[in-house]
Amino acid sequence: MVKTHDWGYLAASSHYVLAKEIKFSLQEGDIEDALEGLDELIDSMSKIAIREMRSHLLIIMIHILKWKYQPQKRSSSWRKSIRNARYEIGEVQEETPSVTKNIIESEWEKVFQKAVLDAADEMNLNKQEKRKYNPEILTWEEVFEKEYYLEDED
Repeated sequence: MVKTHDWGYLAASSHYVLAKEIKFSLQEGDIEDALEGLDELIDSMSKIAIREMRSHLLIIMIHILKWKYQPQKRSSSWRKSIRNARYEIGEVQEETPSVTKNIIESEWEKVFQKAVLDAADEMNLNKQEKRKYNPEILTWEEVFEKEYYLEDED
């Protein structure tokens, strides 16, 4: 008797349960079913890694926008957040090699638009300041390479 699984449901519910069901399919000799489960597991884990990367990219972008638009409020905690988020993205890429520079760049515009809104909220901009606040998209260099220092820049 061949057991068919709703692999998508299992992947959304629990990777642990999904892995156990894949193992069960293998033990039952249903290689095709197990391969479908593995494909779903791989796809689900990749989506989680990309979501994690987007979250860290958002943090970097918010802090850089605040850094640029509120220089008088710069703090070491902003620097630390930028550095930590960069580190975490590096970890995601190391653990999930499919999260490449191309994948990050494909998410760039969407994440940036959210960062613009979130940074504006965090900066407590008034109505007049919000009208003037229209940042240019951040570059790769600004997000991943530039060092930020508390001393005056530029």
